[in-house]
Amino acid sequence: MSEPEDQEWLDGMAGARAPADALLRREVVALRHAIARRDAAMAQPGDDVGRARLLGRLEQEGFLGTRTPPRSRTLWLAAAATVAFAAIVFQMMQPGGESVSPVTAVETPRGVAGVVRLLAADPETMAREVTTDLGARGFRVTRSLRQDRVILEVDVLAERVDAFRTWAGPRGARVSEPGRYRVIIDRPAPDAATGLPSP
Repeated sequence: MSEPEDQEWLDGMAGARAPADALLRREVVALRHAIARRDAAMAQPGDDVGRARLLGRLEQEGFLGTRTPPRSRTLWLAAAATVAFAAIVFQMMQPGGESVSPVTAVETPRGVAGVVRLLAADPETMAREVTTDLGARGFRVTRSLRQDRVILEVDVLAERVDAFRTWAGPRGARVSEPGRYRVIIDRPAPDAATGLPSP
């Protein structure tokens, strides 16, 4: 049998519609009658009530007949998928430049009060901008380069803790005490799909 004939046969057996082919229709009718006779012979008294309840429940749940799923459920699923898609696209479309990750994600080395981690397509340029900004705020900044990342060491005196907190807080750092803070500026990791740096 071809696939359309198979589908006609299955539809006929399910009672959805009779096959167009006369031979196929006779086969379906004969088989349905044989199944009905076997079921009647095996039936126990009282099975009709249970069967009626079962068939009623199956119909109510949409497992019998050609009933389509409730429209409200379909609409809710479509709305949820749309919202999820929009959230993913929104995250992917964020502008490049400075990206922040919380201090808790970066191990704080011994002798360092805290770490601020920044991501930039050009770490050198961002390091110059951060050094200029912190210098204008009265901080002493020393700079080093390690493995394609720029590391700035910032000495924060007790009287300058609030000023440094104002700068570092929006970038994910917790500043609570004086000491040496490290600003690490990295390039974003390459995008797995393209191999290019993330924006």
